[in-house]
Amino acid sequence: MKKIFVVVAAVFLCGGVSASWGGDKEPAEPKSSVTAGDVEQKAKETGEAATQYAEQKKSEYQEKMETELRELNKKLDEMKEKAADLKGDAKSEFGRAMEELRKKQRAVAREVEELKAKSGKAWEDLKAKTDQAVQDLKQAYDKAVLRFK
Repeated sequence: MKKIFVVVAAVFLCGGVSASWGGDKEPAEPKSSVTAGDVEQKAKETGEAATQYAEQKKSEYQEKMETELRELNKKLDEMKEKAADLKGDAKSEFGRAMEELRKKQRAVAREVEELKAKSGKAWEDLKAKTDQAVQDLKQAYDKAVLRFK
């Protein structure tokens, strides 16, 4: 009885192992081989796509910054027109505030111009600096608006 059990178990196991090894499956289709040239071509295409994407993002960012700068210039001009009637100390204080705003505006304009010549890590670093300069200019403008309403 033990011998029959051992034989049945052995047959069962061999059948199970055979099935798990793909004995009942059709043979897999051979995979096409990849050459060094294929890899080189894909790497080149990927690099070109990454460069193109980076240039597109850079261009979009520059346009955005130039638009923001134009809008801020317009707001500064409007603010100056509204403050034309100021007298005495208020006029002096406004003049100092306006000069500070224009100074910040010129700094942002220089950084936006510098962005055009930068690429890679240098561009990313200058972008962060430009973002901060624009934020500073906007905050200074908002403070000036509140002060000279």
